Amino acid sequence: MRTRPVYKTIAAAAAILMISAASVLAMPTAASAGASDINTNSIQWQGVDDTTGYIEDAATYDLAHNSFGWNNDAFDGLPNPFTLHDTTQGDWQFVATTTVSDIHEGATSVITMTGSTTAWEAPYVVVLTLTLSGNYAHWSYRLSNATIGLANSSVTFTGNIGSDSNSRYVVNGKTLVSDTTTPTFSSQNSNESSDPIIGYDVVTNGTFGGWTTVEGRDSPRADAAGASNFDVYLVLFGYTPCANGFADAKTAVTALVPTLPATFGDRYGDAGTCITVSPLSLTKGVPVNQVLSYTIDPALTADSYFTNGPVSTVVDDLPAGLTATSLQQEDGSVVVTISGTPTTGGNFTARLLFAATFDGPSSHQVLGRTSIAVADPSPVATAAVATAAAVPELAATGTDAAAPMGLGGMLLIAGLGIAVLARRRRLA
Repeated sequence: MRTRPVYKTIAAAAAILMISAASVLAMPTAASAGASDINTNSIQWQGVDDTTGYIEDAATYDLAHNSFGWNNDAFDGLPNPFTLHDTTQGDWQFVATTTVSDIHEGATSVITMTGSTTAWEAPYVVVLTLTLSGNYAHWSYRLSNATIGLANSSVTFTGNIGSDSNSRYVVNGKTLVSDTTTPTFSSQNSNESSDPIIGYDVVTNGTFGGWTTVEGRDSPRADAAGASNFDVYLVLFGYTPCANGFADAKTAVTALVPTLPATFGDRYGDAGTCITVSPLSLTKGVPVNQVLSYTIDPALTADSYFTNGPVSTVVDDLPAGLTATSLQQEDGSVVVTISGTPTTGGNFTARLLFAATFDGPSSHQVLGRTSIAVADPSPVATAAVATAAAVPELAATGTDAAAPMGLGGMLLIAGLGIAVLARRRRLA
């Protein structure tokens, strides 16, 4: 198990957030050898090496609010390493001689690395494309040998995950789920965040040799022979100490692993609801100044989440015209007030986020959602006007339209009756 101080990674993230939009959307460029943190919108991938595709670690991370979740120490290095084996020429651990990086903060980043076994009599060329998006990482290896082909080759992808001696696995064909037997939590210590649940899937055109895992050992391994394509998809899923967070996260990853190529790039919030927020019923155009009512999971109370230090508060996705303010009380509780005048009717879902702070940064974020119904009286009036306006139209095609026809018919019948009577009198 190895963790990096969260305050350092947050400082780095804050610096990255200051990059201009122009630089974020820059064209791919050749990158120098080195390692750096890469943020998607939901995961911070730490120590990404652009010559080996190695990722030192990963942590759940809300980029929009610059706040970490409850899970880090996903890896102690992955892959560690990727090895190409030739039955006559030996072993080679992938390292690139050329690299092109296309990094997009908060979105999808792609690093393309090319290496070759130039010292071998019959050299191989290996192109690795590492893609990071949402909660996912994807290592895509393309192998070729113009001299002898791939019949003598095999590849091994080895991991070193952060759960160490507490590692446990569920293997199902080409998929794997790993977690820890001892999830631990403390919002007061950045190095006591628990390991996330990790799901893996291998896609290859070679002969897949399966996953090799040992309970209590942190080095899962996948092998394939004669492969020109070898892909490893990975998803990280975080969880809180609340409700059934750990179990729900494992259930979610177990369901996801057969679909990783198809769901690649999706974003997932941490499992386990810590905050339950009461709904609000408001009226469009009517001012409001209302304290938000919410309850907290007992796990947060046991953690002294609100009493051992300051807590930051954010309310997102409020209806137009409303704002939120918060004030932490002496007992640690936080009073959140919704005020303003809603200008749009409808049904909305707002998010209430708390994050504990220690040594300055925000982490151990918890989230609650509340439904806000804003009644709009104007559609009722509009409907009434529309109904009133519709009455003449309905009458014109119904009873009123039939009236002239009925009157004309009556006059015609009366006229015929008079004529007949006059004829009879003449005849008489």
